[in-house]
Amino acid sequence: NLRVLVSAVRQASLRGAEIVLFPELFLCGYDVSADSVVAVKARALTEVSQAARENKIAVAVGYGEEGDDGLYNSCAVWGCTGELEANYRKVNLWGAWEKGIFLPGAPGSLQCFSVTLPSRRLRLGIMICFDVEFPEPARCLALQGAELLLVPTALAAGEMGAQTPFQVMPTRAQENGVPILYSNLEGPTASLFFCGSSAIVGPHGGDIARAGRVTGGALVVAPVGEPGPQRGLVDYLEERRARAREGHYGAGPLGAKPARQDEEVTAAVWQGASRPGDLEANVAVVEAVLQRAGASGVELVVFPELFLCGYDCEPRRLREVALTLDSALLGRIGKCAAATGTCAAVSFAEQRGPLLFNTVAVWDSRGELVHTYRKVNLWGPWERSVFEPGPVPEVVCFDLLTRSGVAVRTGVLVCFDIEFPEGARQIAQAGAELLLLPTALDLPDKNDHRVVPSRAVENHLFILYADLEGRAAQVPGQDLTSFAGGSRVLAPDGADLQQAGEFTGGALLVARLRLGGYGVSEERNPYLPDLRAKAALGHYAALG
Repeated sequence: NLRVLVSAVRQASLRGAEIVLFPELFLCGYDVSADSVVAVKARALTEVSQAARENKIAVAVGYGEEGDDGLYNSCAVWGCTGELEANYRKVNLWGAWEKGIFLPGAPGSLQCFSVTLPSRRLRLGIMICFDVEFPEPARCLALQGAELLLVPTALAAGEMGAQTPFQVMPTRAQENGVPILYSNLEGPTASLFFCGSSAIVGPHGGDIARAGRVTGGALVVAPVGEPGPQRGLVDYLEERRARAREGHYGAGPLGAKPARQDEEVTAAVWQGASRPGDLEANVAVVEAVLQRAGASGVELVVFPELFLCGYDCEPRRLREVALTLDSALLGRIGKCAAATGTCAAVSFAEQRGPLLFNTVAVWDSRGELVHTYRKVNLWGPWERSVFEPGPVPEVVCFDLLTRSGVAVRTGVLVCFDIEFPEGARQIAQAGAELLLLPTALDLPDKNDHRVVPSRAVENHLFILYADLEGRAAQVPGQDLTSFAGGSRVLAPDGADLQQAGEFTGGALLVARLRLGGYGVSEERNPYLPDLRAKAALGHYAALG
């Protein structure tokens, strides 16, 4: 393994790379028996130090570390001068094998390191494999000023074999505005098949370069973009800081999901076009959809963002069609929900005194208005010029009673909210099973299409994601052309139960939610219990 490393370091340097990353436990091998783990102290790896110095390149590699108190799954980084400048011990150990051999890194392990490259000093953070499936470690490192995140990995084919490299990894880069180097093992061993797909992911979440599943051994070399805002309109970290200062992401109530046996709920999302400024026409669509859904056994329907007024509604007209919660039009929706026995989540512009909010109202199967949510993270200058952000506390859970008598523990977010991990996490921590997500995503911007599955997986949530479709009216300041469609119903393991295309002409996507059917997935990747344990130890203090 050292010979392979030294050769690859030389080749990376010749191709102009300033830093090279190798996979998790690369030096000893991941798929070995407990008594075969070759553990060393990082400073004993003189061959790695020499390779870094002679080739003038920083080298990061996963290895089994011999600590004073036991073994650690670690990653060490040597600067281009050959000096050992960083050593990280994996905090989130995965499964019985790792937990039976290694100790977890101590609180304080999630810190940034300054590493010497040929051109400059670089502030980087390190996570190892399972660490990155939690949003908290990457967020901690980004808030400390990380310019680059290293993720050495030993991910085998299976449940997360496609989701982690192609959805979770880009999500971590995007939500923090920090590029990621992701290095995975590949190919078969005695008992595992590693799924490769190593990548350099830009701060916008898009691939800069990516390897295949099996390459026979390959270097992925590419220039890495600067960290920071990439969409021109938003700085995720600054937005997150602002919402945290307002109190949105404090320690919310902790709860457990309801114990389920064989309970199921039939739920749907509606994807279609809204008529800007035409309340009567849009309410009529909601009523017709609820009648159709109720007749076919659907118990819950979620409509897209600002469906009643149209997202692409001119601001002056928007104020004219804004509704109060006691309006007759909303009362009609409640009556239709009661008549059809169908829960409904409908978004509209809400008037509260002189202020407007981007609001979702939720009616249960009895037609009772049981929850309202006002969008917290407003996207871009247009939304911020028209709406006020939701007050504190806005991100909460509620029980939604369905026609079959099942009360589903539910939360609501709207569109841009989902691009921040904190809101969905707070809802999941409170015991939610289901997240309702009305959206108005424009066609060129499909960030939510990779982020939303990540939120489902990392929080073990069903997600009902309803987007608008079709051409948008031209409203000054919006810069919209068409809505993206792509509505979907996602399971807690990130799988699509239903997904629409960009344009359907109006479609109801129906899926059966098996509320107790994903226990194996939760046991295999116990994100929430592990999060609580690590938070109690102080690992995520940087989050405030």
